[in-house]
Amino acid sequence: MHIYTKLEEFNLSGSIKDRPAKEMLSNAIEASELRQGMTVLAPTSGNVGVSAASQCSVYGYSCSCVIPAVTSTRKRADMARFGTTLIEVPGEMTEPAIEMAYRLKAERPDEYYLLDQYTNPANVRAHYLTTGPEILLQLPEITHLMAAQGSGGMLAGLGRRLQEDRPDVQLHAVVAKPGTRMLAGMKESSGQGRPLVDDGLLAGRMAVSGFEAYEAIQLGFAFGLQLGPSAGGVLAAALRLARRLREGHIVCVRGFGREVPR
Repeated sequence: MHIYTKLEEFNLSGSIKDRPAKEMLSNAIEASELRQGMTVLAPTSGNVGVSAASQCSVYGYSCSCVIPAVTSTRKRADMARFGTTLIEVPGEMTEPAIEMAYRLKAERPDEYYLLDQYTNPANVRAHYLTTGPEILLQLPEITHLMAAQGSGGMLAGLGRRLQEDRPDVQLHAVVAKPGTRMLAGMKESSGQGRPLVDDGLLAGRMAVSGFEAYEAIQLGFAFGLQLGPSAGGVLAAALRLARRLREGHIVCVRGFGREVPR
């Protein structure tokens, strides 16, 4: 039994979210939905905001991120470093931030381009075109893939691409147990209300607690890996699955590797 992790911190901002952010922005520019003088508006709990900010600096657009009040100081600093305007909304969930972003877009449609990872099909396409082929090239013997369920774009794009070549590959979504504040990048339970989530691709969902994620983070240090909370949760789920299997090659997608809880 082998467990692998897909390293993503070599992306521009250190996050796998750079892939969909780049794809969504480049498609919007090509379609003239995003024009010079407009501001990119991104509702986010963290990583996609950092990716949007860094990509906007490359493309030459200003960026505003709508964030929940619980967004970490580190994530705020990473976004602000690129000159991003932060708009805070009360609460712990991303939904109020999404609602606020849509309200601002409706009020000033010519000022904002709304970068909504939760509904934009370019999110799926980015992983179909890039992440999926990379995994197949680097580990053609893959049997299982584990990834956090956030917007659903990564799971959908990876699942479609992997199963085109390897229909036997099992895809597992890792979700947070209800009330787990530590795992901000994961959604709880089902993908209900997330249009990009494709349950037909999934072999199942595995729920993890903050304690399980923290234990996996500590284990990662023994292998020279600095895992963030979501990556720790994914590894915890992979270890649980590995205990049930006799053989296989499990790939964990590591979204972000530079923020380590202490």
